[in-house]
Amino acid sequence: LLNLTTYFLYQIGIFGLTAVGGAFLLRHHVGQAPPETISPTEGSRSTLTRYFADYCKPLVLMTVLASGYLIFDRWILQVGAGSEEQSFFTLGLKISTLGLLFTTAVVPVWFREVARTHGHGDTTRLREMFDQYVRLFYAFAAAVSVFLASHALDLIIVIAGEEYRGAAASVALLGLYPL
Repeated sequence: LLNLTTYFLYQIGIFGLTAVGGAFLLRHHVGQAPPETISPTEGSRSTLTRYFADYCKPLVLMTVLASGYLIFDRWILQVGAGSEEQSFFTLGLKISTLGLLFTTAVVPVWFREVARTHGHGDTTRLREMFDQYVRLFYAFAAAVSVFLASHALDLIIVIAGEEYRGAAASVALLGLYPL
């Protein structure tokens, strides 16, 4: 019942459900005006509560679905492979986040500059920024990811010790995850 084929079918099914759900939401909400902004001094408590609930419905749904996905993902790994592979996967996931540290920290600053340039209507500069910085961010993430993947065993021994030697393949593959 639980093997590599069923796991991949599960992944494809989750992706398909996400795509269909996203298409459904876009179809029903594209072109609608955003809800009015209500200041706390204008509305009653029930009006503000209703506004907040309407605003949060999609976020709550997405949080529940994402949590269910993560729990099921870990459960299927535990049942199919065991606790040792679960620890290898977790170690690989933690180490792979090193590749995302720089880009996740710099991207909001870059988006601010993109928004400012777009606000001034300078499309030539906007195009130059995209060409220059997207390549730079990707090159940096690629360099860190390739380093993590190629030095996986050394990193494991330094970070977790000799008993995690078996995690080398997981860490090497997940080191490429930020790409």
